[in-house]
Amino acid sequence: WKEYMDQAVACDSSRWIGWRGHHYLYFYRDYRKAIADFNATDRLTPNFIDAPQGHSVDYWRGHAYLGLKDFKNTIYYYLKHIEKVTIDFGEYWVEPNAFLNLGVAYLESNQYDNATEQLKKALKYFNNQSADTKYYWAILEESLGNNKKALIWIDQAIDDFLAGHYQKKNYNEEIGQ
Repeated sequence: WKEYMDQAVACDSSRWIGWRGHHYLYFYRDYRKAIADFNATDRLTPNFIDAPQGHSVDYWRGHAYLGLKDFKNTIYYYLKHIEKVTIDFGEYWVEPNAFLNLGVAYLESNQYDNATEQLKKALKYFNNQSADTKYYWAILEESLGNNKKALIWIDQAIDDFLAGHYQKKNYNEEIGQ
């Protein structure tokens, strides 16, 4: 794919560079190249938020920074994405993974109150069916010293996983999975 994608970018950068960034993100796990392509997309189309693969470049940058464990930038770009979608369409249009990943970034930054808020939103929009969200909630509870609550969340996460309610892609795993 890389050879053909590079040719497409050379022919029509503004249309294809974000897609190449997505492929760097998911297939190569080259987060720096993905971020560079998402940044280039913004430079090529000022005053317009591109959405390769159906999500804004801010969403994808948040995802790439999460892969780099750069939680400050993860938080910045997910908040930017969530705010824009919420203003334009309403919070219920935000991809629940944005709340989940923002919660993870807050959790990793020891911002437990913010992590709790985002994980609650993730569960709400996942209709309380998300092994990933419940797993991170267990980690949050453990971080707070609530081991009994953590075990309850883990049991629920296992149930959701066995029921098929977890992040999955056809060709690779989600970041941090």
